[in-house]
Amino acid sequence: MNYIRNNKRKAAIICVSAVVIAAIIAVIAVTSSLKSNNVTIIFGEQTIQCKTAHSSPEKILMNEGIAPEDYSYMDLSDFSAGQDSVIKLYDTFNVSVFDDGIETVYEAQGTVEELLKKNSIELNENDKIDPSPDTKLEPDMVIIIEREPSVKIVCGDETIRYPSAEGSVADVLEANDIAIDADDSVEPDVTTPVSLGMEINVSKVDYMERTETETIEFETVTEESFNLGDKDSEVKREGENGSAEVIYKDKYVDGKLVSSEVVKKTVTKKAVDAIVLVKGVTAPKVKKPQLEEAEVDRSSDRGVISELKAPADLEFDENGAPKNYKKCIRGTAKAYTGDTTTATGVTPRPGYIAVDPKQIPYGSKLWVVSANGKRVYGYAIAADTGGFVKKKSCTVDLFMNSESQCNDWGHREVRIYVLDD
Repeated sequence: MNYIRNNKRKAAIICVSAVVIAAIIAVIAVTSSLKSNNVTIIFGEQTIQCKTAHSSPEKILMNEGIAPEDYSYMDLSDFSAGQDSVIKLYDTFNVSVFDDGIETVYEAQGTVEELLKKNSIELNENDKIDPSPDTKLEPDMVIIIEREPSVKIVCGDETIRYPSAEGSVADVLEANDIAIDADDSVEPDVTTPVSLGMEINVSKVDYMERTETETIEFETVTEESFNLGDKDSEVKREGENGSAEVIYKDKYVDGKLVSSEVVKKTVTKKAVDAIVLVKGVTAPKVKKPQLEEAEVDRSSDRGVISELKAPADLEFDENGAPKNYKKCIRGTAKAYTGDTTTATGVTPRPGYIAVDPKQIPYGSKLWVVSANGKRVYGYAIAADTGGFVKKKSCTVDLFMNSESQCNDWGHREVRIYVLDD
């Protein structure tokens, strides 16, 4: 009896062991079948690395939280189930459309038909397209449209295909309700007969006027100065901008500004140039003209010191002052004698006087009289200069025939009438 019991116990143990071994084998088989693979998901600029035992791309994506509505195209060219693979996803991508041989690249998604509709590409009844409109788009896809022979009208951003080849360009434009005026551009000319395959280009031209207020910027000019001391420069006058009212005529072609021209410019405020004094390098050279000898008046009753003959048309008022003169300079005059030549080449004589040529140019015709009117030097010509200019000791230096005359004249206030410079 005990023997039988022992045999039954051994049989039960054997059965349980067999079940356990089978279970272990099953687990090993399942584990083996669920081997993980590395999958790279590229979605635009984003890259996702994952380990998965799934063989379905859709399940792999769902496992990473990417639903079908999140992308428009899935590229499985580098994907193999159960192996390390790459899945590429696209939201939008580039597609090339060759329309009558002209290539245009569009950013697209969906189907060919959706691309055509979104970009307003219309197909006529007899036009051919490859691939068909219901084809799902793929990255870098090429779509070819072969148009039925027609007349192509390009008007701005709009392209119209007209199937008839009858009449002139003007007839075709009228049939398509395209109105033109004298300013518009049409190529070829409106009188040209049309033919299939012809392209008519219409540019709508408009002119508009506008008024702008513009700034006239002042300029800065420099002047040499020998009175700046230790300074290298000094502002003599501040500059000030001016302004102008400018009328422009703008030309628009198909709504785009292509040119502008000034119709009228009116200065409403003149600009004032800035003047900057700069330290002079060399003293300015004054041009010394070679004067011709003036006519001498040697009559004894002249009543003047000058020996030069005054112009016949020189008239005086009741005070002894010239009636016609350009300006009167009030200053002082000394006298000198003994020189044998002048800066302008004429022979010294009473009437040829020394001046600062920057104030009174050489050759200027003058009338010199004392401030009180009692001493009259008379008609004079600016013909010489001297050291008094730098010393600023007097305004003019009058030539006399003798030292006694110079001493008699002394240094006195004068009026210098500038008759002609």
